[in-house]
Amino acid sequence: MVLHIHQPVGNFGHVFERAFARSYEPFLSALEEHEKIRLSLHVSGPLLDWIADHHPEYIGRLRRLVNAGRIEMLGGGYYEPILTAIPERDADGQLPLMAAELERRFGVRPTGIWLTERIWEPSLPALLARNGVQYTLLDETQLPRRRRAAGRDARVLRDRKTRRPRGGVPHQKRFALRDPV
Repeated sequence: MVLHIHQPVGNFGHVFERAFARSYEPFLSALEEHEKIRLSLHVSGPLLDWIADHHPEYIGRLRRLVNAGRIEMLGGGYYEPILTAIPERDADGQLPLMAAELERRFGVRPTGIWLTERIWEPSLPALLARNGVQYTLLDETQLPRRRRAAGRDARVLRDRKTRRPRGGVPHQKRFALRDPV
């Protein structure tokens, strides 16, 4: 299970607070009660900053679950950018900024990232590999099983896991990066 929570830079304080009270806090309380549940979590940089400033105890609770192996923190662009829509040097700054912040707050450097809006472009594997990203999550329909380019196998990703909830409807796949061909 992967969860993503986000509030954009500049959002009103009451919006952050309402989302925290109605969603983020009750979810964490429920998760703490159900010890068998393991999940991956992405919290955007602006929301992480707001929570640290307004509800620092929440960060401590998350850290305990991370340390217990119940939550895997996902990295990503700190300010939730669409990585292919910003200059490459900025994208190269966003990923390590978020990774360093997660390591500082939770003691673990993320190996995977949440891709904003799950927008995939062919240029992303090089950016992600350059920044130490081992995997990302995409909707199942975003990549074909195999692509051929100039007679060579140009696939740079390999399918790792398909999560199928009851009813058999696939939601997301986890992909691990390989060296580009």
